[in-house]
Amino acid sequence: MGPSVKSSSALLTFTNQAEALWQAYLAEGAGQVDRAAYAALAACSPAARDEAPDALAPAIQRIEQLSQQIACTPQGLNFVSGEAGLVPRRDLHAEFTQHLETLRKLCGPQDIPPTP
Repeated sequence: MGPSVKSSSALLTFTNQAEALWQAYLAEGAGQVDRAAYAALAACSPAARDEAPDALAPAIQRIEQLSQQIACTPQGLNFVSGEAGLVPRRDLHAEFTQHLETLRKLCGPQDIPPTP
């Protein structure tokens, strides 16, 4: 296990980047999140994995994968339906928020505001 999660600036930076990307996705919708938001998150992901406890590596990796899907695909975390258009993948939304909440708890509630 690495250093204290509270002192991990890379993990906090990663969590803040993920939170910002998620908030942008919720506000702007599929296909509207700037790829630069994903690039910033991906850039700090290796350092976050290095500093985080081993048990967090899967959560960090999955947030990075889902963030790439949000920022780099027109459908984001939606299913494309010919009849209904974009249908939110509730399972992917729940997975992202669950992993983000795990990171928030380990970084400390005073550091990262919760998602409304």
